[in-house]
Amino acid sequence: MLKSCPFCRETIQDDAIKCKHCKSMLLQINPETETKVAESDNKNITYVLDKDLIRFGKFALSILAIFITVGIVLYGVDLKDTVKDVNEANSNLKIGNEKMAGAISRIDSLQKIIYSIRDSVKEAQFNSLAALSEIDKTRNNIKQRNDSLVRSIKFIKDNATAEINSLHTQSSIALRKANKALSQINLAKDTAIVVLATIKRLTPSQEQALNEEKEQNPGRFRTSTGSISSKLWKSGAVIKVFFLDGTPTQRSKARQIAQQWTDYANLKFQFINNRDNSDVRITFQQKDLNWSYLGTASLAIPKNSPTMSLGSVKDKTEIEDFERNVILREFGFTLGLQQEQNNPNCAIKWNKDKVYQYCQQQGLTTERIDDTFFRKWSSSDYPIKKECDLKSVMMFQIPSELTLDGVGSGLNTVLSNIDKVFIAKIYPK
Repeated sequence: MLKSCPFCRETIQDDAIKCKHCKSMLLQINPETETKVAESDNKNITYVLDKDLIRFGKFALSILAIFITVGIVLYGVDLKDTVKDVNEANSNLKIGNEKMAGAISRIDSLQKIIYSIRDSVKEAQFNSLAALSEIDKTRNNIKQRNDSLVRSIKFIKDNATAEINSLHTQSSIALRKANKALSQINLAKDTAIVVLATIKRLTPSQEQALNEEKEQNPGRFRTSTGSISSKLWKSGAVIKVFFLDGTPTQRSKARQIAQQWTDYANLKFQFINNRDNSDVRITFQQKDLNWSYLGTASLAIPKNSPTMSLGSVKDKTEIEDFERNVILREFGFTLGLQQEQNNPNCAIKWNKDKVYQYCQQQGLTTERIDDTFFRKWSSSDYPIKKECDLKSVMMFQIPSELTLDGVGSGLNTVLSNIDKVFIAKIYPK
């Protein structure tokens, strides 16, 4: 038969003396006790101690006491030292507690500081957030102002561009007018230059004086009967030149440049200091007036009068291009050469209306204009023919505005190749 263990309530054999589940010893219980136990409150648990277990516990305690006694005897444990060590440990513990208390106090102080710093950080964080908010607000305001400024600049730029375009158009118109006026001024200037560098013609009485000179000194003249050829010097002649006035610089320029002709012609310029023995007399005092008598016509002029004017030659060491042109041309006239634009082989298409207009503004008569620009020399004036030479120093600077086809000539400052050949043939060696 089976029954329940009174300790663990597990099912065991009825005659078991020890529970196989909880290992408790099962004692014999009389019926009365069993009944009382059964009648007791099921909620109470009764613990029954095994006498063998109690005996075992007493035995173990006795053994432990024996070991402790043996240990004290064997190892000589001194209770006083132990108490001293315990007291010292207590003292150290007390000191440690005091240090711990001090450390805790410092920790509390640090904690307060940390709390203060934390509060400051929170306050700074709050202020930073407020500042960032203000910065955002300022940035938005700046952006709005910048957008407004960009729009204003664009408006101003657009208006300025329109205004500039308008001004550019007006400026272009004004510039064209100014260029036109400047062109007219330059034309007047160039024309003035042309008409101020001319050949002076002899009067009838001076022609008579020249014929008398030929009769008295026939060896200085050509035997040809042509109107121009009769005014050419004899080959190999020495032409005596005297300066009526002028500075050393002006005289030096004239001497230096005039010699270019004698490098190719069989002639010689001799610059002397005696006026009465001179053939050619030069003045520099007629400002901007440049002229000369043609060839031997100078011999018909009184000794106290100039036969050549170099009014455009300046009293400066540097020789300008215009001065070179003037000196070479005027000495060319003195050698009997004529203006290249009068060469019958030059077919210049003159705009005569403009030539008359500008030259008359310079005070020239129609007769003088015709003689300077439109008259052609005769083929019998020279022993040889000369082809048209726009690069000749004897060619006046002709503005293109004075021609119908816009073809003019520049300012020639050196003898051209044709100039060199022609003068060498007129005055052969």
